[in-house]
Amino acid sequence: MLDWFAAGGVFMWPVLIAGLVALALALDAARRVPAAEGPESDGSRLRSRIDAVLFWGGFSALLGVLGTLVGIGMVADHMGRAGSASAGVVWHGIGVALHTTSLGLILLLVSLAAWFALRVALRRRIAV
Repeated sequence: MLDWFAAGGVFMWPVLIAGLVALALALDAARRVPAAEGPESDGSRLRSRIDAVLFWGGFSALLGVLGTLVGIGMVADHMGRAGSASAGVVWHGIGVALHTTSLGLILLLVSLAAWFALRVALRRRIAV
């Protein structure tokens, strides 16, 4: 797993950091949802915290796509300098470039699930 992460290059770190921010926000919101009381509580501040989970998850996915584009650009540059390259070398480079998108999309899926669960929990808590 660590080798896979390291092979993804420098963009893996910002993707991971954005995902950790989303996780921290989700945990903080989950801690605050039980304190939201009844219909008189509009929960707007908590709702904005919960929406931030989705933002940071999407941000990590976009950073992953950016990392992939940079990686594919690097592969194309190296191929241009070499003049020719075997298909195996090219596809290995593209596969490594896709690591950042994979991590970003995994983090987005986790963020989406957390966002949805927190929104449902908040609606139920406020409706009581």
